[in-house]
Amino acid sequence: MCNGENSSVDPEKNVLGINQLYTVLIVSLLSSMVIAGIKVSAKYAMVMSTIEMIIIVILSIIFLHSSGWHF
Repeated sequence: MCNGENSSVDPEKNVLGINQLYTVLIVSLLSSMVIAGIKVSAKYAMVMSTIEMIIIVILSIIFLHSSGWHF
């Protein structure tokens, strides 16, 4: 059905003024730096997993909004 010719999604579309690729790279880099610098504990794991889920939901909503709510 979707052959890419009539796609309404612009691959260069920005999210919050930043390219989507850069947004993902920034989030990944920050996550890696935090994980590398903090000793793993149960409390840390709970807090970071909650923050990670919140960030994933926010990014999903932003990306869906930028695509016009098309999957």
